Amino acid sequence: MQAKDYEKIGKYFRKLRQDKDISQLKVCLNSDLSLDTVRIIEGGKRKDLKLETLSKLSKAFDVKLWQVFKELDI
Repeated sequence: MQAKDYEKIGKYFRKLRQDKDISQLKVCLNSDLSLDTVRIIEGGKRKDLKLETLSKLSKAFDVKLWQVFKELDI
């Protein structure tokens, strides 16, 4: 993935979280990811995302990872 892809992913999950009115802490609890990890991803600053991490985040929002990639054209 390219740097712009990480930014798109971060914006996507931040918007999804805000649209559902969910706190970052709740996302952490539902995804088994740390608060720092969620913040870094949402900020588009994480440049070494693993599929496992993205999968956990997707599951926290009940979204299939392939749908995220398709919607973002990644």
